[in-house]
Amino acid sequence: MPLVYLDTSAFLRRFKTESGSVGIGQLFSLAEGQPGLTLVLVTSGWTLNESTGVLLCEHHKGHLTKQQMYKCTTRSRKS
Repeated sequence: MPLVYLDTSAFLRRFKTESGSVGIGQLFSLAEGQPGLTLVLVTSGWTLNESTGVLLCEHHKGHLTKQQMYKCTTRSRKS
């Protein structure tokens, strides 16, 4: 079963449109609910902590609303 490790910069591309976002989105789509598919996405606790920090900074800069930030952090716990 292939494991795909996502570091912080790759993981955040799931929530922010930038170079590589389409590919990361495709990986998540393949790993979510595809019968018979054996692709597993993995990351570390550090990635989740770093991602939260980045999202907070984006919120403080005015690039994310509180609702958008909440949606990203909620989705990351499910992902």
